[in-house]
Amino acid sequence: MGGNALKDHGAQRLSAAEALRIGEKARRAIQALQSNDGAPVRAEIVTAYRNKETYGDIDMVVSDSVKRDFGNASMSELLGNVLGGGQPLPFIANGGVASFGAPLEQGGVFQVDLLYTPASQFDFALSYFSWNDAGNLIGRVAHKMGMKFGHNGLWLPFREGDYLFTEVLVTRDFDKAVRFLGFDIARWRQGFDDLIQLYQFISASKYFDKDIYLLENRSHNARVRDAKRPTYTGFLKWLREAYAGDDFKDWPACKAAWLPQIFAAFPEAEAEWRVAEADLSRQREIKRKFNGELVSSLSGLTGTELGALMQQVRHSFMDKNAFESFILSASESEMEKLVAMQKSLLEGKT
Repeated sequence: MGGNALKDHGAQRLSAAEALRIGEKARRAIQALQSNDGAPVRAEIVTAYRNKETYGDIDMVVSDSVKRDFGNASMSELLGNVLGGGQPLPFIANGGVASFGAPLEQGGVFQVDLLYTPASQFDFALSYFSWNDAGNLIGRVAHKMGMKFGHNGLWLPFREGDYLFTEVLVTRDFDKAVRFLGFDIARWRQGFDDLIQLYQFISASKYFDKDIYLLENRSHNARVRDAKRPTYTGFLKWLREAYAGDDFKDWPACKAAWLPQIFAAFPEAEAEWRVAEADLSRQREIKRKFNGELVSSLSGLTGTELGALMQQVRHSFMDKNAFESFILSASESEMEKLVAMQKSLLEGKT
C-alpha cells in the first residue's frame, strides 16, 4: 500500500535497515502467537530487491488464523505492547489485508501490511508477492495462455462464453508454475539486486512478448490499475529505453489451444476440468427442463408471481442436490404435477 493506508497517522518512509528492523520485530511478535486450533502461526516478510534503499511500508504474509483468532482490537494491543510502548497502535483492516503503524521517535508511524493467507496458499503467496510486483509481470504470460496467476496459485478459468462458470486449480507449486510459464526458476531463486535484473528476468521468458505488457493492449481496469504500479510502469520505461528485442510471440487466436500442453504438464488439472465439463452439462440440462418460460407455460403466471412460484418449487426440496436430481430425472407429466401442486400451495399462502 506504499504507506497510504496510514497517511492520516503520519506514515513515514524509512531507510531499508530501519524498515526491516521494525518488520522483523513485528514478525517475531506475530509468530509467537498461539492459534486456537494449535496450528503454528506463520509470518514472513515479503522480499524486495536487495538494493532497495527506502521503504514506504513492509509487506508481511501472515497465517489467516491470526485474523480469525485475535481480531483488530487485540492485534492493535498486542503489537502495541511490542512496538508502541504499551499503547495500542493505529490498525486498519480492509478485507484480507490489515495495516498497522509502528510509532517512530521522530513522530509519525511506519506502516506494516499484514497479508492474511490460508496455510494451503502460504508458500505460493510469499513467492508471488516477492520481488516488487514480479508476480504481476509473470501473470501476463499466464493470461495469454488462458490462465490466471495470482497469490493463491495458478488457475485455469472455465468459461461458457463470457460467463465464468468455475476455476480449476492447476498448481500451488510455485516453481512448477513459473517454469511452465517459460521462466528460469533457477534464476528466480538467485533473487534480484535491482529492478533492472528483474526486468531482464521477465524478458528472458521463452514466451516473452513486449506487446502483452503495453497499457494500450490491456483492458480498461487493468490499464488503470497497472498505471499506478511503479514497478510495472518502470518495466514499460525499461522496454522503451533498454530492451533491444523486437520479437513477438505468435499467440494462438483461441486460448483453448493451450489446453493439451497444460494438461500434459498438470494431469490433475485435466481431471478437474473434465469434472467441470460434466457439471456444466448437468446445469445446462437442468436449465433446459426448469426455466421461466417452461414454468410460465405450465402455470400461466408471469412477472413477480412467476418468480415466487419458481422459488416455491426450489424450496420444496430438502436441498439443492435433491431439487436438481428430481429435475434431471422427471418426466413432463411429473414436472406438470410439481408445478401445479406448488402453485396451489403458493396460492393458499396468499
